[in-house]
Amino acid sequence: MRPVGRRLAAWLCLAVFALLCAGCQINSIDPPPAEEQPVIDQPRQEKEEKPAVPQGQKTSIALAYNPADPLNPYLTETEYNFYLLPLIYEGLFEIDGDFELQSLLCESYAQQDALQWTFEIKQGVLFHDGSELTARDVEYSINQSKQSPCFAARSQNIVSCAATGRYSLRVRLASPDSQLPRLLTMPVTPRNGAAQENPPGTGRYRLQAADGEASLLASENWRGGPLGVTEIRLSVLYPDSDLSYAVGSGGVDAVCFERPFAASAAIRGDFDIGTFATSDLHYLGVNKNNGCLQNALVRQAISAALDREALAQKIFSGYADPTLLPVSPARTQFTAQLGDPDQLLARAGCQDTDGDGILNGPDGANIQLRLLAPKSSDMKCQAARSLAQALEPHGLSVSVLELPEEEFRQALARDDFDLFYGETILNDQFDFSQMVTAGGALCYGGPSQTATAALLVWKEAAPQQVLSAQRALYTAFSGDMPFIPLVFGRGCVATGKGLMNPVQGVGRNPYRNVENWANQP
Repeated sequence: MRPVGRRLAAWLCLAVFALLCAGCQINSIDPPPAEEQPVIDQPRQEKEEKPAVPQGQKTSIALAYNPADPLNPYLTETEYNFYLLPLIYEGLFEIDGDFELQSLLCESYAQQDALQWTFEIKQGVLFHDGSELTARDVEYSINQSKQSPCFAARSQNIVSCAATGRYSLRVRLASPDSQLPRLLTMPVTPRNGAAQENPPGTGRYRLQAADGEASLLASENWRGGPLGVTEIRLSVLYPDSDLSYAVGSGGVDAVCFERPFAASAAIRGDFDIGTFATSDLHYLGVNKNNGCLQNALVRQAISAALDREALAQKIFSGYADPTLLPVSPARTQFTAQLGDPDQLLARAGCQDTDGDGILNGPDGANIQLRLLAPKSSDMKCQAARSLAQALEPHGLSVSVLELPEEEFRQALARDDFDLFYGETILNDQFDFSQMVTAGGALCYGGPSQTATAALLVWKEAAPQQVLSAQRALYTAFSGDMPFIPLVFGRGCVATGKGLMNPVQGVGRNPYRNVENWANQP
């Protein structure tokens, strides 16, 4: 492969692995990161019959891979290999492209009481080595995830996990969590799989490695029927590889960027680009203890004054979904309405009493706010300046202060700000507890008792009450506005021009429909 300059090398490596993992919570505030699925017995899913692969169809593609890193889900450390894990392994559940819960290895489940859940495992599921999946394998994998840097956050509330029969599992929690199944997406391996460099899984593809070459081959034991793509060649793509050459020449057929909006240079070339939703939330943090920001009406007014669509297009180059709530807009059952910002400010007692174009608070002083942004991110600084400009026509004077990373973090820790530009990856529950609960890792500018109470009700809700509790949570959030959601970032996959069907990925699983990619002869 041809060498390339530092600039291309930099944006090739954008998708930092820590941003991918639900458990490896990063903050890119850069602080560390922060359903309706009724809990009922589910009907058994019959094996789906799929048509055979048409003659003449392209059945082999190549994806990027790091041979120095194992494909063991609890040991892998690189983003390239992390993207490949869902092709090899499955969890009890998965999150689909609309962030809805789908069953994979779980036949049925039930919530026995506030702290205890039971799960029935599908029978007849085979690992790639031919051994049958049992509840003991799931027990082992969940317990193993507690020591994994990438999956530990998903299992931290699990006190015990034990097989109670060949296909039965009991899980006990430390505190109630009506959304537990959304966290049980960690990969399942055979017992003692952590000791193997590349343990077998139950997924669509099995690993074959020999003589320094590695491929993923369609698994004969997979229960889903024939796959359109039967071989995935694992191609070494180092940071100094030229992306346009690598993809265009067939060295690799796809490269994933989890955060293309943060690229130091635009992703350009003779590619097809497929995008997918993520849980990467960008927001305005608010110091609820400062001046007029103590009034929820002012916080609501700031939210209402912002043009999120313009932010998504101009700053994120279209790689973002505007949002009013801390939940993906793909979950359309949850909505919110904006008020009129000027009317909200007037109700809060903010008026321009001296005619200088800047509103005065109830105390008579001009409302002048400081918005902090990390100097290390040009994109975030541009976004902060854009947000400040959007507030000016409403009489709010906002100055942007760009700080070096360490000073930025220290200012947040001291609550020395009015507003700040924040980013965090929410988990598959879209649980924002760490941002509003006293002592939370991302709780800057004071906790929100209103949001904390609503979160608790949601977590403790009985199965038939979960939907109404979650809607009530977002109503409470919109009223209190403890922070201001802006957009959810979108990831993308670049593929060779005209070679693939559209990519349908989802955060942390960008190759979700890979078996249907190469349907052109």
